[in-house]
Amino acid sequence: MPNAPPFGALAERLRQLRLARGWSVLATASGAGLSSRYITELEAGRANPSLQVLAGLADAFGLEVVDLLPRRRRPGPRAAIERVLDRRSFSELDQIVRDLQLKYEVRARKVIILLGVR
Repeated sequence: MPNAPPFGALAERLRQLRLARGWSVLATASGAGLSSRYITELEAGRANPSLQVLAGLADAFGLEVVDLLPRRRRPGPRAAIERVLDRRSFSELDQIVRDLQLKYEVRARKVIILLGVR
């Protein structure tokens, strides 16, 4: 992407996060404490956001600042999983997390022993 704006990858990531949640530009701006015009400029890759702006956006999305930054893709199964997850809505991702937790997280079993004494 040699002709892409310098913040093009961040712009695309912000747009994906907003659309995945079904938020309007105005709702995103309100949640982050920014103007809707600034959100539009961010998503177009023309704004130069400060760390404070990124922190406000991260709070609005319920993420850490580092989660706003685009990730470099590496070959392998993790990259394939990330590509699939990138195309899912927020509600679908929430369900996927619950399914994965049920299947793969080790949960401590509670053992109850009943003793009958006469």
